[in-house]
Amino acid sequence: MREFCPAVMIFRPKRPLSCAGPRDVRGEQRGVCFELEPSNCRSCVTSGIRYFFNLLVFFLCFPSPSRSQWISDPEIDRRIQRGIDYIYNIELEKADSLFKEVINLRPDHPVGYFFQAMVQWWRILTNFDDESQDQQFYDMLNVVIDMAEKRLDENSKDVTALFFKGGAVGFRGRLRANRGNWLGAANDGNVALPVVRKAYELDPNN
Repeated sequence: MREFCPAVMIFRPKRPLSCAGPRDVRGEQRGVCFELEPSNCRSCVTSGIRYFFNLLVFFLCFPSPSRSQWISDPEIDRRIQRGIDYIYNIELEKADSLFKEVINLRPDHPVGYFFQAMVQWWRILTNFDDESQDQQFYDMLNVVIDMAEKRLDENSKDVTALFFKGGAVGFRGRLRANRGNWLGAANDGNVALPVVRKAYELDPNN
C-alpha cells in the first residue's frame, strides 16, 4: 500500500532556495524549501523550521501498521487510500470528493478534514505565486486543529489527535514561512514540535 507523504512535495519558485530533507532516488533534494534571506533573524527562524520539518517529514512518511489506529472502519480507510491515489495523479476534484465522503461518514474524526486540507495544499503548489488560495487552506487547517484540541481536552494522550494537530499546525507554519511570515511560522513551529514529539514518544511505531 502506498504511503502518502504530503511533507515531501517539491515546488520550485523562481528565486534561490535552501532545501532541507532527504534526497530521492534521482538525487533531487526533497523536503522543505525556503528562500535564502540575508537577515540573521530570518535565518534563525528558518533553521528552526527546517529542524521541525525534518522531524515532521520523518513522522509523516515512515510507514507503520499502527497507522490503522487512525480510523477503524475499513470502508473509510479504502476511501482515504483512493483519495490519496487521486492526489498523486493530480485528480484533485476526485480526491476532494472522496474526502468529503469520509467527513460525512465520520464528521467527528479529523482524518477527512486533514486530507481535504492536503488537497488544498496541492492546489496552492500548482500555482504557488497565487496567494488567493491561502486563506482557505488556513481555515481548513484550523478546523483540524480545533477538532484535535477537543479530543485532547478529553484525553491528552490521544495519539491520533496529537498527530493531526501537529501536522496541521506544521503545514500552517510551512506556508507562513514560504510567504515570509517569519513570526507566525516560528510560533507554529514552537507549538507543533512538542506535539509531534509527544505523539512519537507515546507511540514510536506510529
